[in-house]
Amino acid sequence: MVKKLFKHEFLAVLRTWLPMQIILLAVAMFGRIIQFFETDTQAYRIVFGSATVIYVIALFAALMLTLIFGIIRFYKNLFSCEGYLSFTLPVTPAQHIMVKTLVAGASMVGTVLVAFVSFMLFTAGEVFVEVMKAVGYLIKLFAKEFGSGNTVAYVFEGIALVAVYIPMMYLLYYACIALGQTFKKNRVIGAVGVYFIYYAITQVVATVFIIICTFLADSGLFAAISNFVDAQPELSVHLVLWTLLFWAALFAGLYFWIVKIVIRNKLNLE
Repeated sequence: MVKKLFKHEFLAVLRTWLPMQIILLAVAMFGRIIQFFETDTQAYRIVFGSATVIYVIALFAALMLTLIFGIIRFYKNLFSCEGYLSFTLPVTPAQHIMVKTLVAGASMVGTVLVAFVSFMLFTAGEVFVEVMKAVGYLIKLFAKEFGSGNTVAYVFEGIALVAVYIPMMYLLYYACIALGQTFKKNRVIGAVGVYFIYYAITQVVATVFIIICTFLADSGLFAAISNFVDAQPELSVHLVLWTLLFWAALFAGLYFWIVKIVIRNKLNLE
């Protein structure tokens, strides 16, 4: 049943995801076609500038709408009247959350890939070649500084971090929506309020952390950390990436648990 749920979810998301990507690629192609008629005239500069602005807007809109549609689908499918049908399926709450998160995450990854392809289309030619040269130079510089083995490891660790961070991002919004549903009235506003409370708490924690670090700046602990980074720069980067990965996985698990608990014990469909 989970496989059928995955298939249904992919097809449902694809109906809104695919038109967005086609529009983005069409805008990029339009900008590229304009560049074939490049001249030194004011008219060309205005047209090309307008095409560039439209492309940037389309790129930003594709990324934001992918995120928003993933959140809206989760809400409508599980916490609106559609939830009556969703929860009659022989699927556990955890499986519902997993399917929604993985499909939404896959759609975001797909949007990023399409965005890269659209960038290739829009900047095809000298600009794209120069960008790729700059990227290649930075990779070589990084490999020379940290070694090829470490560079490859950093790439895989970065991919793993992204693979965990994207689901964590969606699960954060899902958790806010789930907690918002515990309100008797104005549940959408409640979900927004939960998010702003979460944001305020994280800002307070970050501020307190910065203050503590400021007071400890002259302590032996910071000196020891600085000496370790200077002595082991390659290992230090690995430790930072693995620490970020650990915290992303920890918070993803926490958000997942919150949503599951609310669905299992506090579900109150509209």
